[in-house]
Amino acid sequence: MANDNNFAAVAAGADRAEAAESAAHAGPVFHRPKRGEFWVFIHFLKWALPFWSKIFLFIVLTLLGVTISMLPPWFGKFLVDDAFPNRDWQIFWAVFFAYLAMDAFWRTSGTVGSVLNTYIDVWVSFRLKMHFFRHLQRLSMTFLHNRPVGEHMYRANADIDAIMRMVTDLIPALIRAVYEFFLILVFTTFLDWKVTVLVLLYSIPYTIFAHWVASVQRRIDRDARRRWQRYDAGVQEGIAGAMVVKTFARQRFEIYRYMHLLINAWRQSQKGFWMSVLRSHTIGSLLPWLKGTLLRVWFLRMVIRGELTYGSVFPILSYMNRLTNPIQQIVDYIQEIRVALIPAERILETIDVTPAVSDKTDAKAMPPVQGAVRFEHVDFHYEDGRPILHDVTCEAPPGQKIAIVGHSGSGKSTMVNLLLRLYDPATGRVCVDG
Repeated sequence: MANDNNFAAVAAGADRAEAAESAAHAGPVFHRPKRGEFWVFIHFLKWALPFWSKIFLFIVLTLLGVTISMLPPWFGKFLVDDAFPNRDWQIFWAVFFAYLAMDAFWRTSGTVGSVLNTYIDVWVSFRLKMHFFRHLQRLSMTFLHNRPVGEHMYRANADIDAIMRMVTDLIPALIRAVYEFFLILVFTTFLDWKVTVLVLLYSIPYTIFAHWVASVQRRIDRDARRRWQRYDAGVQEGIAGAMVVKTFARQRFEIYRYMHLLINAWRQSQKGFWMSVLRSHTIGSLLPWLKGTLLRVWFLRMVIRGELTYGSVFPILSYMNRLTNPIQQIVDYIQEIRVALIPAERILETIDVTPAVSDKTDAKAMPPVQGAVRFEHVDFHYEDGRPILHDVTCEAPPGQKIAIVGHSGSGKSTMVNLLLRLYDPATGRVCVDG
């Protein structure tokens, strides 16, 4: 109990210190335009367009596999009702070789599909990460300092990795699920349209519950990513600032701060884990089990009453069970997209920021520098309402040594940063060689 109290006290102290440090170094808040979920999804989907031919081939192979998969349930009927009772070897061997041919096709198409999918994933991930990092390099120092380095690293890696399935895999999967649904719907409607309607009604509670779970997972995932990026930032700062930490004997504080960040991130991740368990055991297991059990009881009852042959139960139960699988997949894919949009929105919080320092479209290349520097009525501020430089005018001829003297915070480093064009002045101009 004493250890728990000690940890709570140290963790609270770390929280206060972290909050004070953030407040002291807080820069301006960068806002991005509000985007709807559909817009965000389409925005990232375009990254897969350069590979449309490979995606199209992958979809064609997938749809062929779905179409062929409609045949095996009927093979079971032929074996049970015809081949086995009549000892018909001709039917048996026909079914056997048909199974071999289909298995060879599935294995071949599956291998080709995996290669295509991996190729697309690698290249889309590479292009997206390069775009993110290239844009990050163009942003102002104010923006870069507004977030810890570890947070930028987390968004550049973990967040982009988290959206790759949404960008490259889910559209082909949705097309496959929709095609499979309508294909099976034709068969089940022909077999028993009343039971088909009842099976379709099953999708209503499934969809409602899946939507609720995904909404909760979105909230948990957003907070978990925020905590893990704080953890990454804390690790980076603790290692990069090791000299300062040791100089001021702050090792114990850094250790407790690290432990506090790690435990906070783990706690939120555990919430996401338990939501996944709830989802897996309800919409993943319980509801499908109830549906399958009721279907088996209904159609086996018809066999006992002599309304169906035992062999006919194989294709009927297979199609009835498969009818809801595409519906469940469509619902799951849509909810998966909703969860993946959390890291997508976080990526846009960087990509949507307009660079504060940019060259004009008609800018000319800088000739060899002679070294004449002139500040003309320069005003500058990092934050609105807090000016750093006001109406500064000075000149330094080539070869002359100039000292900039002033108290801490008077703008000495700012003038050098303006000269290097790490920032643009609010008013006035900085000239090099005229």
